[in-house]
Amino acid sequence: MYRAGTRPKNKKRRRRIWLIIILLLLIISWFSYGAFKKASTPKSEIKQAQATYKKIDYSKKTQIFSNEIFEIELPATWHTLNQSSGSYKTYSYQSNSGSDGQIIQIFVDTIPVNFAVNKALIIKSQGDKVSVESPISDNCTAYTKNSANVGQYGAAARWQGVDFLCDMANTSRNVIGTSSVDGINTVVLKSPSTGRQSKLFFTDTANGINPDYNTFVSAVNSFRMK
Repeated sequence: MYRAGTRPKNKKRRRRIWLIIILLLLIISWFSYGAFKKASTPKSEIKQAQATYKKIDYSKKTQIFSNEIFEIELPATWHTLNQSSGSYKTYSYQSNSGSDGQIIQIFVDTIPVNFAVNKALIIKSQGDKVSVESPISDNCTAYTKNSANVGQYGAAARWQGVDFLCDMANTSRNVIGTSSVDGINTVVLKSPSTGRQSKLFFTDTANGINPDYNTFVSAVNSFRMK
């Protein structure tokens, strides 16, 4: 027998039951997903990286050698030699390696234009300093040989388009010399304090088996007129 208000009440009850069921399903699904995620995540062991220590080579420290004309930066283990009192005004610096060391020599104003070398370093004037324009060449005897200059002390040679003199008579020497477009064995620099121009020529003589040419290049790059 139909009674007024009965059907709407049953509908509300069924709707409430379905909402409860749906809510329970959502809760069950949420917990199931969390348990699955935890089970599927691989275990990882975190280890702190081992500390590394870099050994400092104190022999690579440098110092500035200064005089009334210029200053130059060299390894701190190097020392000055007595200034030449001969025909050429030179400043010389030597590594503390005895007979196996290197000697860097700087000629000022009076340049030995006939000085022949085994390897060339091309530089360029930048006012009171120079810029290195090339790597140090191979032994010039490797690319200067011909029938006319074999055994010649000052054979005409060229490196990176710049002329210099090659020592074809002493092929086993390790003497590097600088040249520039200013001339063979010559670069012209200007003092920023007096405006005076000077001609300069840099050489490196290495007596050891494995000379460190980087020292010479770095020294030339550090050179400054006063």
